[in-house]
Amino acid sequence: MGCPRCFDAGNPANLRCTYRRSTNDGRLLPLIDPLTLGAGETPYFRLDDRIGLGSDVWVKDESRNPTGSHKDRFSLGAVGWASAAGFDTVVAASSGNAALSISAYCAAHELRCLMAMSNAVPGQIVDHVRELGAEVVLVESDEDRWTYVADESRNQKSFNATNFVTPVVGSSPFGIEYLKGIAYEIVTARGTAPDVVVIPSSRGDLAFGIYQGFVDLGVVMPRLYLVEPFPRLHAVLESNADWRIAFPGDDGRLVSIGGGTTTQQSIAAARGSGGGAIAVDPATASTWHRTLWTHGHCWEISSTAAFAALHLLQDQGRVLPSATAAVIATSHAFKGL
Repeated sequence: MGCPRCFDAGNPANLRCTYRRSTNDGRLLPLIDPLTLGAGETPYFRLDDRIGLGSDVWVKDESRNPTGSHKDRFSLGAVGWASAAGFDTVVAASSGNAALSISAYCAAHELRCLMAMSNAVPGQIVDHVRELGAEVVLVESDEDRWTYVADESRNQKSFNATNFVTPVVGSSPFGIEYLKGIAYEIVTARGTAPDVVVIPSSRGDLAFGIYQGFVDLGVVMPRLYLVEPFPRLHAVLESNADWRIAFPGDDGRLVSIGGGTTTQQSIAAARGSGGGAIAVDPATASTWHRTLWTHGHCWEISSTAAFAALHLLQDQGRVLPSATAAVIATSHAFKGL
């Protein structure tokens, strides 16, 4: 549920890890010698300028992680910490990439996994999660998933890896810490941070992890732009809308960045980096999805929406065509998402 004091005050906020130790290069992570399944060290490459986004656009391809998404970095930390802390059960709510990833890491750690999933999730995703040994609980809505996670967490024997409160706070801070590795690897690859990073975003776990990674390194902070299917965070940042409400809008096929909520951690990443939010409607995302696939890039549509977002940012003059930009490709599309 995040910070209890903030929750009681009606202003829910996620927790953040702090460390007693320090390192010479600023990189801080909570686990010693975690079980990775090979997560991380994903490719960082220049995008072909024939796609139409300029000649200095780079892609951090998180689809190359073990279960095909950036969620493997999260699970490395969240499930790894649950195992190290002595929990025998992990409970989570997800209907996509996180469900697959958390289930895989629970299997690797020999932990029981309870996964609350929506009835609307594609059948092959449910089958894969069950094949990984997780116990699937099918419910009607996101709120029902969160109720299940909350109930299972009350016995203090199950580790909750994902959000279960409204207003939303985000997922386990131990998992978010390992998303910092994306920033670490980007800087290592080229010796500097890009000017701009474009990030598909639902509740801001990924964006906040990347933001904290750049903070750790002490480099010049790139502007982070969080991509959403309709204005949620954008409404908060530009119109001072109450971040705690549910915003109306159509997700279309952008299920991985869907939902009507935003979080304090999203706001912190956008404002703290000097960036913002950019909405990409499902139709525009579909156009860019086809473009990228015809060039051989088989990312899910929520990932390809980030390339559409960069194009919009360039058209709006918020990102100059000459700027060095990094786009986070979060997942491949071969899971049916």
